[in-house]
Amino acid sequence: MRRIQFKSILSTILICSFIGAAVTGLMMYFGHSGGGYGVARHGVEYVISGYNVKQIHFVFSIIMICGVVIHFILNAGIYKNEVCCLMKKQTKKPL
Repeated sequence: MRRIQFKSILSTILICSFIGAAVTGLMMYFGHSGGGYGVARHGVEYVISGYNVKQIHFVFSIIMICGVVIHFILNAGIYKNEVCCLMKKQTKKPL
């Protein structure tokens, strides 16, 4: 698989895992799904296909963390060049 195809697949996985983590996070925050920090303290327990939303949120978060680490590794050269450009002393040309 070419590197550009792998990066596009990785980006899609990162977007999907972010959306999943955001949705389940909002469900836990507003629905009080065992987290204890929700705004609505009604004891609502969301269950999707037999799994607690907290478990699903954890899985999406782990997928996203792994994806971000791989993304940083694949783009290490770009980041290095950007940091080098930022650290260079800017010399102004005389008028």
